[in-house]
Amino acid sequence: MGRRTASVMVVAAMVVVGACDDGGPATAELNGKVRLDDGRGIADAVVSLGTADEPRWTTTSETDGSYAITAEPGTSLLRVLPPVGFAVPEDSSAIQVVLASEQETEQDVVVSPNLTVEVTLPEDSIQGGQYVGVEGATVTVRPVGATEIVHQATTDTRGVVAAAVDLGDWEVEVTLPDGYELLSDYDATRTVAVETQGVPYWLDFGARTVP
Repeated sequence: MGRRTASVMVVAAMVVVGACDDGGPATAELNGKVRLDDGRGIADAVVSLGTADEPRWTTTSETDGSYAITAEPGTSLLRVLPPVGFAVPEDSSAIQVVLASEQETEQDVVVSPNLTVEVTLPEDSIQGGQYVGVEGATVTVRPVGATEIVHQATTDTRGVVAAAVDLGDWEVEVTLPDGYELLSDYDATRTVAVETQGVPYWLDFGARTVP
């Protein structure tokens, strides 16, 4: 069995805003960018501020990933729902920022492709608390029952390939480089159902070295 399964995360960031002392309605400005790790902006992400029960202010990221929200001072929750194909990783799921009244604060939100495929060696090969990845494995992603390839790439030094896919059922095929074979409880072709927008899905393959 695989070590990871598809997971669903609730993404929320606490925002603390100050008060205005000029006698008028106090406001606070939150600006930033919804982007990939390499800096590329992600358009059409829904960015909202509100309570734990519902959003009060909502906007959509621009073509360059930028967003801006003007809100009342107070404590709110920042939520980001990226477009289909992307997800908010766990390390960006709780960002605390302090906004001063009548001032601007910038806060980027980093997202990633929503399907991650990982090819690693067995648990007895763990180094520094991390699985050892198989570099150079070819990962091919296509819709279940179709021949059209929507994503194909080779794993990096961590044994990882990330793909941005639509909602639906996907077939993932792994071809290992010379010197490796899959463990007996892993098939070279597996399927994953990507059912929820904005959350990450993982599919792992276990491998071992061969003489």
